[in-house]
Amino acid sequence: MTNIQTAEVPLSRKKRFLFFGITLLFPFLLLILLELLLRLLGWCAPEPLVRREKRFGKMYYVVNSEVSRRYFSLGDMVPEAAEDYFEVKKSPETFRVFCLGGSTTAGFPYEINATFPFQLKFRLQHAVKNYRVEVINLGISAVNSYTVLDLMPEILELQPDLLLIYMGHNEFYGAYGVGSTQRMGTNRNLILFYLKLQRFHLTQLVRQTVNAIRRALAPRQNPASTTLMEAMVKDQEIPLDSPKFRLARENFRRNLEDIIQEARAQRVKVVLSTLVCNLRDQEPFVSGFSPGASASLKQRWENLFAE
Repeated sequence: MTNIQTAEVPLSRKKRFLFFGITLLFPFLLLILLELLLRLLGWCAPEPLVRREKRFGKMYYVVNSEVSRRYFSLGDMVPEAAEDYFEVKKSPETFRVFCLGGSTTAGFPYEINATFPFQLKFRLQHAVKNYRVEVINLGISAVNSYTVLDLMPEILELQPDLLLIYMGHNEFYGAYGVGSTQRMGTNRNLILFYLKLQRFHLTQLVRQTVNAIRRALAPRQNPASTTLMEAMVKDQEIPLDSPKFRLARENFRRNLEDIIQEARAQRVKVVLSTLVCNLRDQEPFVSGFSPGASASLKQRWENLFAE
């Protein structure tokens, strides 16, 4: 008997590189195929800002009341946007205003005809005679500048003439705030990257699956006993001028700058409103010890305060 030995022919450098590249790309190709399949089937689509509907014989954009589901994972406790509507075909005589912000813009706790966008519409119609004024309320409770910045591309596609922005009070505890339960860390670039991923159907599939598992495992809460903002608060105290305080302020500033820059690139005017406040010279709600305070000093203070 004779032994037949086969010698392995080594792969060329080009073939090894090609094999290694295909191996690395294969998972990404699978993800792309899954994304295309989900889009083809219409499953797990991200909530749009507006939907098209035919009303009174015309096509209208209607604000999607559930667009906020992009930013919240609180089960049924999700704030809704007002279903304002406006014509798809904008006439030259139309002056279109979008009001952006949180619960104050949305109108909480008043009825729809008491919101400031609603009042603004009638005042502008009375003052501006040569235009048909549209004022669309895009206010959503418990959102902050991250949400407005994320919605900007879709808002600008709707041909606004003016953006009126009234926000700043939810930067700590609104969606993706530094002290919020609805957050993705505190790094601004990471948060913005995550918000861009939300536009993919595959991301929505993963998000919906995680939320379903979380709801199945978490104890049921009585929604009547918990308000939305109570559910949003993770850090009960954020010390004045602390790292988290400064980070929230800096992120707010940068988000506003990006919002204004995107609007200016489309030649859209922006009005930024300062927040109404009747707490002039109000001290922080809670006093705190300095970081270097000793345990004995804290105990002594507690005893004096109790006395």
